[in-house]
Amino acid sequence: MNRRMFALALAFVTQTAFGGSFICIPEAGALVEDGDGRPISSHLANVSQSKYILSNSSGDWVLKAHGDEVLTLDNCYSEYFCESKSGYAGTFFRQANSSIFTLIRISSLSNRNQIVAMKGHCSPI
Repeated sequence: MNRRMFALALAFVTQTAFGGSFICIPEAGALVEDGDGRPISSHLANVSQSKYILSNSSGDWVLKAHGDEVLTLDNCYSEYFCESKSGYAGTFFRQANSSIFTLIRISSLSNRNQIVAMKGHCSPI
């Protein structure tokens, strides 16, 4: 019984100290792109297959795509705001009083510069 209580207490302290992890699933997205000699355009983005993990297992908050070992954003000031250390590649915001998040990613694909914005909900895992 004492070992079980110790294990539960340790799990609680670890969760409290490091803040745990969240799975963030986008529900809506938009894409704006330019380049490759074509006009600037915008579209709805299909983000339904995307999932992100916001975690603090090592004492630093990071955001990565679910199933991917490469970090999406590695410079998180808290579980509510992240960016990239290696240059502006995106920004993540999670509202403090709700589960809603916003992720804005900047990338390039086939000589087109892209900005993808998505919104959804985060849940503790």
